[in-house]
Amino acid sequence: MNNPTHNQLIHRFRHFLFVYKKEQLVGYLYFEKGQHQFAYSSHYLSQKEPKPVSLDLPLTERFIVSERMFNVFEQVIPEGQDRKLLEKKAGSANDFDLLPLLKDIYGDLQFSKTALQFDEKADSFTYANVKAEILGENDFPNVLDMALDIEEKTLFPPNNNQLKNFRPSGLSGFQHKLSVVMNDNTIRQPNKNEESLCPRHHYFIKPYHPG
Repeated sequence: MNNPTHNQLIHRFRHFLFVYKKEQLVGYLYFEKGQHQFAYSSHYLSQKEPKPVSLDLPLTERFIVSERMFNVFEQVIPEGQDRKLLEKKAGSANDFDLLPLLKDIYGDLQFSKTALQFDEKADSFTYANVKAEILGENDFPNVLDMALDIEEKTLFPPNNNQLKNFRPSGLSGFQHKLSVVMNDNTIRQPNKNEESLCPRHHYFIKPYHPG
């Protein structure tokens, strides 16, 4: 099958995800009967200079099929305790079911069960943009003289993987991570009005418990 339109996907597949890169629809991800399929959108391919999402997803008008989740998508799923919390929230251990629950994906990918609308185009954002703000005149690492306004149970989730306000971050690794905002000399989690800005205006922390 050649690259699909939105309506063709609705008629052919019951479940699929919209895949965005830099807040632009690039394609669709589908999973059924142990196989993952990805297809670029016809609109994206028709652009002047479209770029592949990754090396294992070359530009093509046909479906790309894999038994395993594509590496470029798998690597944004957290591991360890955060994955267990995410699986609990999703009611599934399948990578496909976890992707649309990721709220703060560090990178430029987004996954959604429905089409998304963006108010403004995303700007590129790297560590170099905020390095001076974080380090000041210090060499890395730097101890920030800021208050921490985050509940202890959020910083250090219980072993039963029950955390009501868990915001799964799209950042791989086994350590527990949180998206945070640094504002008014305080480190805190983003409020509902700020959630739409993720991840461009947020930082993340890895809580450390010496005990």
